Amino acid sequence: SASPCTSDPACYHGTHVAGIAAGRRNVTTVSPYAIAPLGGVAPNASIIAMKIFGTYTGINPNTNDPYCGPNPADEFDTCVLAENSDMLLALQWVLANSTGVAAVNFSLGFGGYTSQCDGYDYLFANAVNTLRNTYKVATVVASGNAYYVNKISSPACFSNAIAVGSTNKSGTI
Repeated sequence: SASPCTSDPACYHGTHVAGIAAGRRNVTTVSPYAIAPLGGVAPNASIIAMKIFGTYTGINPNTNDPYCGPNPADEFDTCVLAENSDMLLALQWVLANSTGVAAVNFSLGFGGYTSQCDGYDYLFANAVNTLRNTYKVATVVASGNAYYVNKISSPACFSNAIAVGSTNKSGTI
């Protein structure tokens, strides 16, 4: 957890999201868009980083399909993925060490659901439920990266997750 990550592409996105969440406000810019010093939305928050993503190449032994796509040629590609088991282990760590933890962030998503999906992975959904109902820890999850207008990705579709998404200035997803 939180070991230095200098060149692994699996670390870039998490580092970026951590900056949005808790970046310190001591950086300024001469940009026409900056009206205040740059920083995160909760600049005094502390972050506990847990690496759940890894780089994958080849064939997934559980499915006999390439990790990085549906085509046989995708076997030779390298992609960044997170396993459900790694996400569950991260939540279990938070459950065991929840004192002082206000929120968990998962900036990821997979699949598309039109209703709650607790049955997709009941162990994962149960951990999110326990965090919220017993420990009052919010699990905030990206609603998806597939530009859905009528679906939501897992685990954002869990009944006790807080799904978040974004639009551009025009309101386009």
